[in-house]
Amino acid sequence: MRQARNVFLIVVWVCVTAAVVSADDLQGAIYFDADANSISLYEQDFSGPDQGVDGVDVILFGHTNYAESVTAGGGGFEFSDVGPGRYLLHLDVGGTHECVTNNRSLRLPFAVVEGDVKVVAFGDSNGVVGSDVPYPQHVTNYLGDFADAELDNQSIAGSLAREWVPGAPEGYFDDNLLPAIADADVITFTLGGNDLLDHFGDPPFELADLLLALATFPPVFNEIKGDIEEIAAAVHAANPDADLVYLVYPVFANSELWAEVNGEDLIPMVRQLMTTIFGNMRVEFSDIPYLILADIMGSVSPEVMIDEFLYDDIHPNDAGHIWYANEVFKSLGGIIAGEEKATLERSFGFDAAALTPGESLDPGDYEPPGAIGDDDDTTGDDDDTAGDDDASDDDATGDDDDADGDDDDDTDGGCG
Repeated sequence: MRQARNVFLIVVWVCVTAAVVSADDLQGAIYFDADANSISLYEQDFSGPDQGVDGVDVILFGHTNYAESVTAGGGGFEFSDVGPGRYLLHLDVGGTHECVTNNRSLRLPFAVVEGDVKVVAFGDSNGVVGSDVPYPQHVTNYLGDFADAELDNQSIAGSLAREWVPGAPEGYFDDNLLPAIADADVITFTLGGNDLLDHFGDPPFELADLLLALATFPPVFNEIKGDIEEIAAAVHAANPDADLVYLVYPVFANSELWAEVNGEDLIPMVRQLMTTIFGNMRVEFSDIPYLILADIMGSVSPEVMIDEFLYDDIHPNDAGHIWYANEVFKSLGGIIAGEEKATLERSFGFDAAALTPGESLDPGDYEPPGAIGDDDDTTGDDDDTAGDDDASDDDATGDDDDADGDDDDDTDGGCG
């Protein structure tokens, strides 16, 4: 059982008028949340006791320049005239304050100012299968808007979590990963899916076999959880400064493909089972203070079918890898402002009774690749400097603004 925690919540939203090419304002506010019920970008709640927190420095990095703000008037801040594109938000909050919503980077903004970012990916086939440009490469391309970015993708198709544990005979951690992460700034991984398949088998499922596998699943879940926690701890020990991101799988069963394979009678149970398992993984890993969660599962509503993002039953296709990359980027503090948008909500929770400033970050040294020969733009422009995707293509799910899968404004505020 998770214990109640006092947290600070920072909610950020982008308001964009439909059928225009430039966004309105990027607005935000920092809250104290007494309910302590936030675990990810999409699993958060604001309640009566919440209070605004003033005096927090906020930096918004664009791909040509940066802008600064300070929370005031009840925790609010604002950046005006933000155009379509990708941005990176930095909050001057000490690293000793745990981000309980698990979606705030510590190392990345400093790497951006220093001018070089190294991304390392590891884990299973979700990092290499389904597209010629898998999600780690998209993430690296996105970060190339802000600094020189390079990727070392160590993902191994078919690998199990236990095979990545330090000391495992496969040597994935000791021989492959450990040398790669020594100088990494961002480390991302997907693990646990093959372990689940190893226990439940491949679809289609039979009801009797599924019930038997479910009855014997608790110790298997604990083993998978323990392996991933051990791997995360070892990565953090080897490079405590790097931002470590775990991708929470989407519910693959929320697709017509899975319904056709498993049948109308069994698919509701399969969907509920997968939702419960991935949801429990999200809750358990949200308690790891140095782990960032890219909550792919939470980024779409359960009723949304995700076939258009699937390469096969357990891998993303081209659009799916962009979806994954968008969620990783957002979990690191990324903002994606596109054309014809509604409302992009962003929230950050901190497990602390008081916020203190973090290590000083001087944005004056920021020299992004896009700034060369273009110093007039305060927060960004309409150009796409990533070299792979237009800003309008970043919304892989078609509803990047709204985790519920619709166009409604789910914040307590709004575009005004």
